[in-house]
Amino acid sequence: MERELYSKKSIEDALALKMNVICGVIKDREMRKILLAMDRNSIYEKENRVSLKSTHVYNVYIKSMEFMQGKQIAV
Repeated sequence: MERELYSKKSIEDALALKMNVICGVIKDREMRKILLAMDRNSIYEKENRVSLKSTHVYNVYIKSMEFMQGKQIAV
C-alpha cells in the first residue's frame, strides 16, 4: 500500500493489519525530535550520495535509520 502522509498512529494501524506501507510521515513533535537527533553532517557523506539521471539535480544525499518496523529515509 502506498500513501502520501501518515501519522505514527496510522502506520501502527496499518502494521497491525499486516499491511506493507510506503509513505511520507507528518513532521509532528515526535518526528521532529527524531530528525533533530540525526547527525545532519553524516547525510552529506560520499557513501550517501545517489546520482540521478532524469532531473537537473545530479546528486542527492539519502540517509536511512530504523523507524518502527522499517526505515525512515532523509533526503
